[in-house]
Amino acid sequence: MRLVIPAGNEGEGRNKDILCACLALLFCFVTLPLRAESLEVLALKADAIAVILPAKKVSYWEEKVIRTRATLQVRQVIAGRIETKTINVVYDGGVVGKIGLVVSHGVRLPVGQKSILFLKRTGKDFTVVNQQKGVFFVFPGTNGEVVVPAEAIHLPPPGLRVESSRVMPPVGTGMPLNTFIATLQEFRR
Repeated sequence: MRLVIPAGNEGEGRNKDILCACLALLFCFVTLPLRAESLEVLALKADAIAVILPAKKVSYWEEKVIRTRATLQVRQVIAGRIETKTINVVYDGGVVGKIGLVVSHGVRLPVGQKSILFLKRTGKDFTVVNQQKGVFFVFPGTNGEVVVPAEAIHLPPPGLRVESSRVMPPVGTGMPLNTFIATLQEFRR
């Protein structure tokens, strides 16, 4: 990629050109993980897409694997049907006693972290489509809420105590929440 800065007067006009070029590049790199075809595939595989807030998590042994059942408050159903205000999502990984299991690319749902999930119904519970690729965190931005792929955020391993359970995105990243939701609704038509 080549950045061409138009020749012009020194000073304010040139600085604006440089700033616009940098912002355009930043937008391209920031939205790269949110490729439309990836979102479309997730949306087509999902039984439902929802804005959720994890309320609690319980990890347990199932045969030789640690699994976690997260109880989620449903804030908004974007697509599909969810009949209740709370749902359970089950995924591999978690901590039981002093033993923890971290699954590479596995689902991570910090309690209190507003998120968008691509959900697959499995009986009474749900799973997340494509593991962590089906999880997007929602953060406050300078001009409203923004959506960031959960894969782009580094989370501490389960069981590790940190000062705050709130996750923070890299500064200046994300897609506006309204744009993200509108895009998902177009895929599901």
